[in-house]
Amino acid sequence: SIDLDTLVHLWQDPATAWCRQRFGVAPRAAAETAGDDEPFDINGLEHYRLVDRLLDSGDRAAQLDRDQADGRLPLGSLGQSARERLLGELAVFDAVLATDRVIDPLNIRVEGADFRLDGALDPAPTGNVLRRAHAGAHPTERARLALAIRLLAWNAWQVQQGAETGGGLVIAREEAVEIPAHGADAVERLTELLTLSRRALAAPLPFFPRTAWSLHERRGRTPDEQFAGILSGPWSDEREAPAVALAWRGREPIDADAIQLMLRVWELLLPEAPTEPVAPKAKKPKRGRA
Repeated sequence: SIDLDTLVHLWQDPATAWCRQRFGVAPRAAAETAGDDEPFDINGLEHYRLVDRLLDSGDRAAQLDRDQADGRLPLGSLGQSARERLLGELAVFDAVLATDRVIDPLNIRVEGADFRLDGALDPAPTGNVLRRAHAGAHPTERARLALAIRLLAWNAWQVQQGAETGGGLVIAREEAVEIPAHGADAVERLTELLTLSRRALAAPLPFFPRTAWSLHERRGRTPDEQFAGILSGPWSDEREAPAVALAWRGREPIDADAIQLMLRVWELLLPEAPTEPVAPKAKKPKRGRA
């Protein structure tokens, strides 16, 4: 059995998920770790990360507690003020989705031969569309990933319920991105993703969200062009993450198999948009001569 939020967090950072599974703790960069001094303010980048995590969390109070325990928020009255400010900002995004929010979230359960996935979709889908908000101007790879995983789980649930599958929409400040609905193979796609998830917890899995998205955008190019794109793309930053360094311990994680794995994950999560067949125009009957 696995929780939907846990599945999303795993794929947003598989190296951190593996470190937590293996060592019981996730390493952080020295600049991010809580020091002896209590934080009294939140800088711009950390503020953005806090809001984005809260938007993606099913339990905002619990997420704030975790951030406070990790030293990202001050304690006492200053911490309470910071929490209230963050929740106030989130109310702006909630207002965008207000027309789609219902009193209760939609609880789903998808069962397969060797798995059970439980989760809550909040806000619940309306108009057969699953919507999520993102704090930035444009949806990031992590935001797309979070929506895509939830959409796949919801579509798999719909298939098992015998319902028509719906699409997804991630809404940022300046852009909204649609993800098409999965078809009847949603359960099979989810099953494969969960098999990969078990691998990711058993041993480090070479899936790095920003690099994977960069590969997905170059998926029609040659292997040499894909490798070149990785070297000049986000991998130079992702490889320096403490969890990646600990999980791989100096080994180079990206090879041809890793590239195919990253492409396959996005292939599972992003179905091709269906195209409506165009009916041929009926020919007008020729009129006979009088």
